[in-house]
Amino acid sequence: MTDVVVVGGGVIGFAAARACARAGRRVIILEGQEFPNKKGSSEGEVRFFRVLHTDSLLCSWARDCIPLWRELESESGLSLLESRNLLLFGHTDQTTLRGELAQLLEKLEELSLGHELLDPRGVEDAFPLLRQVDESLAGILLPSAGLLLAQRALLALADSCRCLGVDLRDSAPVISVAHRGDTFTLETPR
Repeated sequence: MTDVVVVGGGVIGFAAARACARAGRRVIILEGQEFPNKKGSSEGEVRFFRVLHTDSLLCSWARDCIPLWRELESESGLSLLESRNLLLFGHTDQTTLRGELAQLLEKLEELSLGHELLDPRGVEDAFPLLRQVDESLAGILLPSAGLLLAQRALLALADSCRCLGVDLRDSAPVISVAHRGDTFTLETPR
């Protein structure tokens, strides 16, 4: 009997399977391709990691993940999350890619996320490659960002899941899902 079926053997799928297995659940991961593969969203060497999101729940989840990444680093002996500063900047009266600067500052204060507000000279001082920054720009410097070494993280999560008894079934795409009461049945080709 299986308690949890995770569909997808990427970083998110393995992280979910690991958390469930650590909580004492019997877990199967169904991966539609061979594992590892170059077709999933976890393919590639790095993924950008940041704690700041316009949604408070996403901010909390990202912040809560940092100690879990550090724990997996300790368990695997691999560096998985490299800390980097993130600079968001834009005109103080316009919308940026991540939301209005004022909204972002409110979110940072609300969640007690460390940051530094920079004027144009502060942006130039923090990032010497940026020169002659327009006077109408402001910047927010965030230390809670970095790079997730995606392939390393994926393999470290997979190893951890194997050690926890998670059953990985690759080349097993889900064809259909049926639901009756509290029971779900997933159909795969094998």
